[in-house]
Amino acid sequence: MNLRLTILGLAVCALAAGVVAFAPSQPDKPAPKPAAQPAAQPAPQPPAKADKDDDEGEETIKLSEAPEAVRAAVAKLAAEKNVTKVERQRDEGITTFEVAYDADGIACSATLTDKGEVIETERSIKPAAVPEAAMKAVMKQYAGATVKSAMAVQVSYYEVVVMVNGKPHEVKVYASGSIEDEFGQKEEAEQKKGEGRK
Repeated sequence: MNLRLTILGLAVCALAAGVVAFAPSQPDKPAPKPAAQPAAQPAPQPPAKADKDDDEGEETIKLSEAPEAVRAAVAKLAAEKNVTKVERQRDEGITTFEVAYDADGIACSATLTDKGEVIETERSIKPAAVPEAAMKAVMKQYAGATVKSAMAVQVSYYEVVVMVNGKPHEVKVYASGSIEDEFGQKEEAEQKKGEGRK
């Protein structure tokens, strides 16, 4: 979800930058005339029934507002006084809770299902603690960059083999319900490669 929001934010920024860059480059076009002010309209009324999409997004809540199963799981991770933030996240009809907390002076967070299942944990670490191969890959991809911070992340997922048209497909499914069909993606790439040879 955070990745989707980050990508969406970057796309909006890029679009806005393009509009700003385009506007000054049109000197021979006259500035648009301001639109006539419409007559006063009554304030819009909220819809009688909320759409499913209206329920999507993130909302900061108190820990006491989270389901009992989430509160019980958080109690195993940190004392309530060390919880710094709780977010209820809804995406495609799936609700998760991201809980930020302090553990012995180290910033941590956990993502849980509404049933209290821990599906991801994050713990701040010093950049020097990142494995050498991982840091080399980052520095190769982002040459000249400086590392601001690092997190150790543990994600829980399940591998499920399903049969489709008589062929097995290994599917990676997260406790949150997100699915990655790794072999299906590889199969598509192989098919495209074969089409290019014809």
